[in-house]
Amino acid sequence: MSKRRFARNVLSYGLGQLATIATGLVYSVVTARVLGIGGKGELAIFTAMATVAAAAFDPGLRPAIGYTAARGLITPKPLLSIGFTAALITTSILVLFVTISSYGDIWFAAFVGACLARDDVRFVLQGCEKMTEVAVLGLSYSLLSLAVFVVLVPVLGMGINGAKAALVVALSLSIPIGLKLLGIRPRELLGERPSRKLVTRLLKFGYKAYPAWFFTVLSGRLELFVVAMFLQEQGAGLFSIVLLATELIGHVPMALGAVLFPRVASDEHSAPFYTAKCLRHTIALGVVATILCWLLAEPLVRFLYSEPFLPAAPAMELASVGWVFMGIRSILSDYFYGSGLPHWQSLGTAAYAALALVLSVLLVPRFQLAGAAAAQAVANFVSAVLLVVVYARDRKQSAAVMFRFGSDDLRDYGRVLQALYNSLRQNGAVGSRV
Repeated sequence: MSKRRFARNVLSYGLGQLATIATGLVYSVVTARVLGIGGKGELAIFTAMATVAAAAFDPGLRPAIGYTAARGLITPKPLLSIGFTAALITTSILVLFVTISSYGDIWFAAFVGACLARDDVRFVLQGCEKMTEVAVLGLSYSLLSLAVFVVLVPVLGMGINGAKAALVVALSLSIPIGLKLLGIRPRELLGERPSRKLVTRLLKFGYKAYPAWFFTVLSGRLELFVVAMFLQEQGAGLFSIVLLATELIGHVPMALGAVLFPRVASDEHSAPFYTAKCLRHTIALGVVATILCWLLAEPLVRFLYSEPFLPAAPAMELASVGWVFMGIRSILSDYFYGSGLPHWQSLGTAAYAALALVLSVLLVPRFQLAGAAAAQAVANFVSAVLLVVVYARDRKQSAAVMFRFGSDDLRDYGRVLQALYNSLRQNGAVGSRV
């Protein structure tokens, strides 16, 4: 893959991610203003628990589907058929459990099923290198979440149940949108009969990828669970603002990693070059984001969320210390995933989860939100260093080669701007010379 094409893919996905970040921020502000700190915390706990449950019930199928799609050996339809069938079975079991035991609610079961099916589509799109379409899928979910929330909660007055329903409806509606982006009609999947060999292959890879996938989803949410345990919903509502900032900044390495992963899976010879390049850009942009956070966290929280949410600002500043290492961990996880080495990805994510849990339990009772933020930053640092050591040994690369920022890296920004200019010209936004 040429450098220009790589830059074009990063731009396509990155622009969509910027729109998703903006929409996600608006959604967070609106839900905080409407539900208050306690309601915001309850919604954050629900979303985190349902997302972790979706990963727990997934036997590594979603990363296996993405990896297989990236290898280009199987068309998307049988992959989606297997994924949707598994999601339907999981949802049915959860609905039956909720109905019989009266434990939990129907929105939790519905969220898990819709999340699994949406992730099937997302991983196939990513594996097929349809980066613009991946970004559109993410943006559509964010816009639908915001629109349905406004209708159900402020307008119809459904409260926290309306907020949960809005997320389920948004996930469900984004699935046919994703299929449309793939050029697949839902009814076409009904006639698919995937071979037992394909199912076995997916489960075999999924078995290896499951720990990495589960701990990746768990990462960042463990701290929220510990905060909720010690500080209840009020503390969770405040810390959800810290997690949002971390998640929004995480879109930067996510955009680079989403482009990197299919390239690593399909072209191992260029993998070290592009992995090192992604690492350097992630570090540079992470440093900028950390500086901006220290300068702007307090006034932005006051302006967007109001005075009661201000205790989240110092914790956000402390958490930002680990953003650079979070980016490194994200890029290297995508590399190991694309290389078919998910056990190394599992090592990094498990180290993060274990350290974050222990430190959060020790620090939150005494330091409250700052303790959870510190646990997140330290866990990011340790897990990033661990993955760097493993990567350097695997590729036999020195740290100097991996992290030395050079003139070609500066030219990458020019390539991205050139790709943006060309895109605008093709769409008529910029006049061409006569």
